[in-house]
Amino acid sequence: MADGGGGETRSTISGGIQKGPVLIGRDFRNVQFGDIVQAAAAPVALAQLPALVAGFTGRGAELAEITALLNPAGGAGAVVVSAVAGLAGVGKTALAVQAGHAARQAGWFPGGVLFLDLHGYDDAPVEPGQALDALLRALGVAAEYIPPGAEERAGLYRSVLARISDPVLIIADNASSEAQVRLLLPGPGPHRVVVTSRHTLAGLGARLLDVAVLDDEAGVALLDRALRDARPGDNRIGADRRGAARLAGICGGLPLALQITAALLKADT
Repeated sequence: MADGGGGETRSTISGGIQKGPVLIGRDFRNVQFGDIVQAAAAPVALAQLPALVAGFTGRGAELAEITALLNPAGGAGAVVVSAVAGLAGVGKTALAVQAGHAARQAGWFPGGVLFLDLHGYDDAPVEPGQALDALLRALGVAAEYIPPGAEERAGLYRSVLARISDPVLIIADNASSEAQVRLLLPGPGPHRVVVTSRHTLAGLGARLLDVAVLDDEAGVALLDRALRDARPGDNRIGADRRGAARLAGICGGLPLALQITAALLKADT
């Protein structure tokens, strides 16, 4: 490379015959033994499904319903989005994750699973543009190719998903509004989305599934299973069903409160 005078920079290639495009200095990432090595492709993160929640129980009907809705082999009228609404701590995330695992075990989403916590009820919720940036990076789009605007990112996101023939499942957790997730919906195709929220997001054109608190029987079963998963011989719940029912009632049927209680019981042996 030499200065051609007047501030103009020129690149010169000598020796051999060059075919195809030429990489100039600013495109170099590494040079080894005289060969030009291009940058590695951006990593793809399509296995983001969290682990199953220990002690998951009492949601057989809801799990069957949401899992059936996720089947990408459905006809033209198949549901695109399943919105899961309910109180804080009622187990929306656990239900969505459980359904994701069930769908994966059925072989429905060979394209992978994307999971994103939108923190919709925190002081700093994830903005749609931020969510799209994370999803695009997970899909293998390099940072320099991600446009700055949310609408442009949404268009690129839909385009990238459209090029993936195998169905992909997207779980958008803890959304506080329709605006927070609207741009995250894929275009037509086999891909599916599960949205969890404390509110009923009726404007998304989604199939709505309301999640209620567990009854005392299911609450007792959750406590018993959680303790037995940790120590198979722990029979404290079975030995005092009446006391366990009172404990489940104090927890208000909220799986989160029941899990916290189970953790305290595990530690108090």
